Amino acid sequence: IVPGKMEITKLLVDGIETNYKIEQTLCEIDLEKPINPDENLEITIEFYQNIPKNADRYGYYNDVVSLGNWCPILAVYDDDGWHKDQFLPIGDPFYSDSSIYEVEISLPENYVLASTGELINTKKTDDYITYTYEAYPVRDFAIMFSNEYGVLEDKYHDINIYSFLIGEDLEKNKNSLNFAKDSIAIFSELFGKYPYQNYSIAQNFMNFGGMEYPQLCQIKYVDYNDKKISYYRNEFVIAHETAHQWWYSVVGNDEINEPWLDEAFAVYSTHQYFINKYSETDPQFIYSQRNRTIQAPLKVMSKTIRDYEDFGKYSAEIYKGGSDLLFKLEEHLGKEVMYEILRRYYEEYKFENADITGFINICEEVSEKDLSEFFSPYFDN
Repeated sequence: IVPGKMEITKLLVDGIETNYKIEQTLCEIDLEKPINPDENLEITIEFYQNIPKNADRYGYYNDVVSLGNWCPILAVYDDDGWHKDQFLPIGDPFYSDSSIYEVEISLPENYVLASTGELINTKKTDDYITYTYEAYPVRDFAIMFSNEYGVLEDKYHDINIYSFLIGEDLEKNKNSLNFAKDSIAIFSELFGKYPYQNYSIAQNFMNFGGMEYPQLCQIKYVDYNDKKISYYRNEFVIAHETAHQWWYSVVGNDEINEPWLDEAFAVYSTHQYFINKYSETDPQFIYSQRNRTIQAPLKVMSKTIRDYEDFGKYSAEIYKGGSDLLFKLEEHLGKEVMYEILRRYYEEYKFENADITGFINICEEVSEKDLSEFFSPYFDN
């Protein structure tokens, strides 16, 4: 492993060099005067990075560069004040607002690029191509590129769907594109329309199944035509990461302090994908049910990422146990009421940050029931 590094070379506020302080993954900037509501200022940050050699969501490995969580973003300010959480080694330790991005990326012309956003311009200079992307509104901007990528594409209604694959025999690996298209179709029908023009999945050599970003998901490289467990698992992974386009990308939340609201929803949605796509005797459906859930642990809705020392227990309780709570809620209220709750939740918090209290309020409004007795075992108080 080659370690990464980021160094700020210049920081300006409204064109004037300004003092700032770095503490691990936080940068605090000194302002000469407070910013009042409805006032604007411009912060310019110039920096360079050494990209680590690392098979992860941020790094390069085997000719694939994955840039997830690479650029500075504004910390969230909400009713609890500024959220100054440092990076944590377990889960997805992120909390971000939706923002507008315009990004230029210059690459050698033999590289293929996958990115958040919509491509609005390309310009060739010598042996380089500069791509200009716009993205609105998104919580982060991810980039992947490789000189080994081939691309397959399809459409679902007016949505362009792309699969960036490592290797030469693209048609042989078309299943990945079909899984992504089916996921977009099923979730759009169940929860509300996917709001962007493009959606991409791109392979890399990460050590785990996948990672979600707005309009782009990283997927671990496998042979998609291997009709073994890896084949079934990768449909599960692609459906899961695509579900995060609804629960993370569009409806955001504090993934550090309320991780249940993120991963449990993605797992529950992934199972809805299999339930709505396959018959109960199909091998894919059977595989998904074997990996369905464990019993929802008590107080799971009050758990934070900091409560876990290893990913195994975190995954068991938040992913599987958390989704079991949603299945119990479905059994309590009925499937159609549950779907209506999720559609309402998606529409009400689109491009905003939700919290557990807001979700429970919607559950009670849609179902017209007092659910305090149902939810109380899953809270500390």
